[in-house]
Amino acid sequence: MSSLIKNISVKDIRRGSVASDSKNDPAKEAKSFTAQVVIMNHPGQIAAGYTPVLDCHTAHIACKFAELKVTKAAQKAGVGGKKK
Repeated sequence: MSSLIKNISVKDIRRGSVASDSKNDPAKEAKSFTAQVVIMNHPGQIAAGYTPVLDCHTAHIACKFAELKVTKAAQKAGVGGKKK
């Protein structure tokens, strides 16, 4: 992908950079966020406090699960429901 931005040198932009409008809804750093996560074939239990590494483009960031909500669809599939 390539783009042309006025007054910005290609040397000023690195892989993984985020582009946004600085005057209208600029990108901001987040201390927390809400996400819908699909976990497949995980060998252990996952609960609040679990800290997986999130890979986003070229960044690798540890993110702690503060709270987990299991959907009805996941419970029907046998995930996150009550143990028998």
